[in-house]
Amino acid sequence: MPSNDLWGDLPLTEKMRTPVGILREQAAIFDKKTNGLLLAHVNLETMGELFLINFYIVAPALNNYRYLVLDVEHEIKIYPLTLRHIAAEETFDCNNESEFEIQLNKILTSDIVRSVIIGLFAQVRG
Repeated sequence: MPSNDLWGDLPLTEKMRTPVGILREQAAIFDKKTNGLLLAHVNLETMGELFLINFYIVAPALNNYRYLVLDVEHEIKIYPLTLRHIAAEETFDCNNESEFEIQLNKILTSDIVRSVIIGLFAQVRG
C-alpha cells in the first residue's frame, strides 16, 4: 500500500540563526581576540520545551575559572526569549534576532564585562 505524504511542504530551507548559534559565533571571536588565554564557553541544556543557555568567560590558566556573563531562556519557537545580564541583574525580553543582537552587544561591551575581562587577562598574563 503506497504511503501518502500528509506533511505538505516543510519550511526546512529557511536560514535562521539561533541564539545558541549566535553565542557560539561570539565565543569563537572572543577566543581569537584573547589568543586563547581566555575562552568563551556556551552551555546548552533543555528541560522539556525550554532551552537554557549559559555564556561563560573561562580562564584555563586559573584552574578553568568560569565567570557567568549571561543566560538565555527560550522555548522551541525561539522568540520571544529572555536574556539576562547576570552581574548587572538586568533582564531583556527580545522578540526577534535583531533585538537579541542589540541587547547582547550591550552586555558584551558593558563596563562590568570589560572589567572582568581585564582582570582575568591580567591574572593570566601574570
